[in-house]
This record gives sequence, C-alpha cells and structure tokens, in this order.
Amino acid sequence: SIHVDIDVDISKNSTINNGNFNNIYAKPFFVASSDLSNNIVVGNVPYDVSYNTVNDINYIQIPVLNNTSVGAKYCKIKVDHTSNDWDTTNWHLVYYDIVANKPVYARGENSNTPTEHYYLQLSNDPSSWMPSSSSVPCGIFLDMAIDSLGRPHVVFYSRQEQPPGPTYTTGITYLKAINNPPTSTSDWEASFVDDTMATAEPGYTDLSNNHPISIKLDKDDKAHIVYQAQNSSGDFDIRYWTNSTKLIDISEIDSSLNYVGFHT
Repeated sequence: SIHVDIDVDISKNSTINNGNFNNIYAKPFFVASSDLSNNIVVGNVPYDVSYNTVNDINYIQIPVLNNTSVGAKYCKIKVDHTSNDWDTTNWHLVYYDIVANKPVYARGENSNTPTEHYYLQLSNDPSSWMPSSSSVPCGIFLDMAIDSLGRPHVVFYSRQEQPPGPTYTTGITYLKAINNPPTSTSDWEASFVDDTMATAEPGYTDLSNNHPISIKLDKDDKAHIVYQAQNSSGDFDIRYWTNSTKLIDISEIDSSLNYVGFHT
C-alpha cells in the first residue's frame, strides 16, 4: 500500500505586489511512503507551480531506518509555521517502520537531508511508555499536529509494558515535544491516553488511508484526540480525549448519539 500526506507553508513575507499576498500564497510540502520501498519521498512544490515549472519540484528520498527492502506506512508531514522564510522552512515527519514495528520521527529543512531521524522509543526500559520488543505493535495509524511554538505533537496506536512484564496494555500513546527541535526521545513527554481497549490486536481494517486516530490542537496548545477503540467484547467505540480543562458538557444535546457522531 502507498501512504501520502501534504501540508502547506503559508507565506508571511511575500515580496509579490508589496506583500499583498501574505497569508495567501502557499508552498506545499508532501511525503509518500510504501510498504514495498525502503525509501520515503519528501519534497516541496513552488507556490506557483504549473506545467511550465514542474522541474522546480524538489524532493529527496530518505531511507527507512531499518534500511531493508520493506518500507513504511502511515507517514505524516507538518510544516513548522514559525519559519518566516520559504528557503529555510523546517518540516516534521513521522512514519511507522514496518520491520522494526516502531514509530519514527524525522525533521529537516526544505529538501535537505534530515537533521534528526530516530525511533520514538525508549529502548531497554521495561517501564517505558513503549516496550522495546519488536513483536509488540507500536506506532501504527500515526497522526501529528504542530503547536504555536512549532513543537510537534504525535499520537498513535501502541501498547504499554506493565512492570514487571511481559504484560502489555493496549491503548493510544500521545507524545508532546517539550523542545523545538526534539533531537532525542528525552525531548518528548508521553501520556498513555487509554488503557481500556482490548488486549488483542487492533481490529482496524487497513485500507491504506482508513485512519482511526486524529489529533488537533486548540489555541492554548492543548490536544484533542478522537479515535476508534475496540473494547474487550470486540465492539468498536468512538472515543475522545483531551488534556484541556476548558470543556463544555454537550451530553444533553443528544445523549443517545442518534445524530451527534454519526452525521458530524
């Protein structure tokens, strides 16, 4: 299967028409990965791309960390919106390494080789927020958002090892970068969002872009996560999690969920 994603870098210092196109022109950044290739393609496109300027599309191929013939899934790319220069725009990338069975983070500038590229895992730590065993599924169905300071927030399906092991709790892991850029796993703060999901493999149907986890950040940089969860009886729920304290109870609108959730 092939997985793709796109984000745009909105111009803040357009020199065209004396800046009249600030916050209008946008430079797209894209990523593509495949489970049959050991390279991930990351690139960007001119804001005014046309059939006459297709040769101005820039891209690089980044080897998957395991560097085998099998590649990556669930790639996501986000632009660091704090950049004020299209020539030095930083991007953040996450993907799932199929062979290593782990999530990966990378960061780079425009079409240059990534300055950071590492597994989002604390190795050889049984109390870690991610187990070190490659046989435990961790890092699938990734999603990412960037906060007001340009720091990435990542969410994905995982399992958490319960001391003394080898018992694992199935759930959703939420990672928040505490530094920009996050250069190692020590620059991330982890939360295990849900530990009530079924202990079996996730029941999601992998239809390439069928994506059961989504994250958005509000103006206070608080995370709002919606995801599909399989419970112990095998049924599926739509669940919501946030670390924000600014909440409004809307249960009285339609507590039966006959409309809310099915049509929104």
